[in-house]
Amino acid sequence: MVNRILLAERRVQSFEVLSDVTQLAHLQDVSQEPAHILSSDQRYNGNQRSFSDAWVLGIDTSTVVNTGLARNGQLLVSRHVGDSMNHVELLAKSVTAVLADCEVRYAALSAIGVGVGPGPFTGLRVGIAAAETLGFALGIPVIGVCSLDVLAAQYADFGAESAFVVTVDARRKELYWAEYDMFGRRVGDPQVGAPDTLPDLPVLGPGVALYPELLGSRALFGAPSDLDAGFLAARLAILPHLNLTPLYLREPDAALPNRRKSVLANTLRASKSDVAHQEVVE
Repeated sequence: MVNRILLAERRVQSFEVLSDVTQLAHLQDVSQEPAHILSSDQRYNGNQRSFSDAWVLGIDTSTVVNTGLARNGQLLVSRHVGDSMNHVELLAKSVTAVLADCEVRYAALSAIGVGVGPGPFTGLRVGIAAAETLGFALGIPVIGVCSLDVLAAQYADFGAESAFVVTVDARRKELYWAEYDMFGRRVGDPQVGAPDTLPDLPVLGPGVALYPELLGSRALFGAPSDLDAGFLAARLAILPHLNLTPLYLREPDAALPNRRKSVLANTLRASKSDVAHQEVVE
């Protein structure tokens, strides 16, 4: 047992020293699903591994960097740090900090829950790749959840009285959103669109503050404005599970060119054109 703990601690050291988005987001192909990761039709229940006496880490980078820790379904600590542009620099430190707050070692973790969006391309890849890397190093399951579902469950616990919509900034003057019933159950798939196209329902989430003139009158008083990753960890057993495919909902803002232009080919074509033009003139 001691050897296993020491081996796990050595493995996760590589996560703690990651310092740039290329190293972190490309450690594994997040479109693939290693065998130890639960798929969407797998759950923790009486016939499988339970969360009894389990330490669960929560990670979400669909907006800013959110991390949290829970044990036996009880939220212990949450952190909400940074902005939407420096996830990598903050995530490893934040994960280490929430574990230190509870004096818990990495090897004590039983599972990791990670938000898979919707959200921007780079931010989602950072959080999902980090969760996969830790899960692989520690030999524990990594479970994906819709980030909007977490916010909805937070509000349902608060005491929702009717159906509502959860919103998150999608940039390009749009919002990611999803509709929920009063129990926090999602109605349909997450969407992306202009704020004036949302269903005519009460709204919550970080997207509300971005468009007060359109959504302010429908904002739910006292509703959570930010995702709580500690809550994600505490409710991981009952939140709807997804695989680890990021929910982008649209093409990334930055895209690689379809084909690299050949300077040599262009030069040869120009030379042939000059020769043909010279022959015509003569």
